[in-house]
Amino acid sequence: MKTQVYFVRHCESEGNACRRNHAQFDGIVTRKGILQSEVLADRFQSIAVTAVYSSDSYRARMTAAPLARRKGLPVQLRMLLREYTIGTWEGYSLGTIACRYPDLWKIWTATPWTHQIPGADPFPTVAERGIEILRRMAHENQGGVVVAVTHSCLLTCMLTTLLGQDISYYERIKSGDNTAVTLVEVEDSGTWNVVFINDSSHLPPNLRRTQYTGRSADTNLAFSLADPQAESGKIKAWLSRLKEENALSAQNPAFLSSAETIEPYQILFARLLNRVCGMLVLKEDPYRPDCGIVAALALEEELKPQGYFLQELGEAIDFFRRRGKRFLRLREPACPFQRELLTRFCFEPEDNGYYRLAITVPGTEGPVY
Repeated sequence: MKTQVYFVRHCESEGNACRRNHAQFDGIVTRKGILQSEVLADRFQSIAVTAVYSSDSYRARMTAAPLARRKGLPVQLRMLLREYTIGTWEGYSLGTIACRYPDLWKIWTATPWTHQIPGADPFPTVAERGIEILRRMAHENQGGVVVAVTHSCLLTCMLTTLLGQDISYYERIKSGDNTAVTLVEVEDSGTWNVVFINDSSHLPPNLRRTQYTGRSADTNLAFSLADPQAESGKIKAWLSRLKEENALSAQNPAFLSSAETIEPYQILFARLLNRVCGMLVLKEDPYRPDCGIVAALALEEELKPQGYFLQELGEAIDFFRRRGKRFLRLREPACPFQRELLTRFCFEPEDNGYYRLAITVPGTEGPVY
């Protein structure tokens, strides 16, 4: 008698869309991710699932919920299904990490299984954890059909062992799309067979991965607070560009006429390989202490259609969340590429022309890094 265990990578989350290091960090889920979870449940409509398991991360639980609801089953949370921890890199954008830790980043991108990230899990340990939870689920559901929602690195590390390979085989098992499905069959004797890996045929084209920038430092933005004195020329130049594009949406439309009047705004520069290619204008909401306002997002023209506004939004979310905010607000942008942010993420319209996004998962408030 064999037990079928379907491993599922979680749906699209903030870290995926915005190119951020969210391993064990509990980021929010995108609207696209919610739709992926529903399509995943459709895939299992004719399969007699007997148990649903999930990592205790929010993005995994949200992925498992539609399937469990349709099957009338509880979602059984297992910490062993968690992603590995990426240590001190948790929460930061990929580009920022590449800028701050160039030597460690080079190792991480070339041979990640030999990484030296401070505080991060060794990949062989992650593989052992994956094998252990597989054995437990198979033992608890002998002869059944199990769906287990987990994370890409844990799944890939585990597969190196299941395939009888060294951990360096990790490089040859490409990370699947969000909600990609891997099937492992386990015999009562404890032997296993990998039937297929990272199948995402259930996803329609609009829900598949797009504008994926990988891990290269020249395709992921690094962010830093602008210095109003030392970088006043750059600030003025970008503000002039924003005004020409009518891209300023702060409550005071005449703000920032010079670099000396930026208070109470925070200016962040976005860089590719140390070249400034964008800017964020942020401020706290004077009437809503739990909210931050995105006054403007700016990018060089050629970068606008390539998904980089998602990276800027991710930095704005992180900026406010680290300061204890629970919501982010912005006006509907004039730029069509920025308007896509409103549909990709779960923004809700407000009466005053703003859109609001919850930037913490239910049950948490403030910074959790």
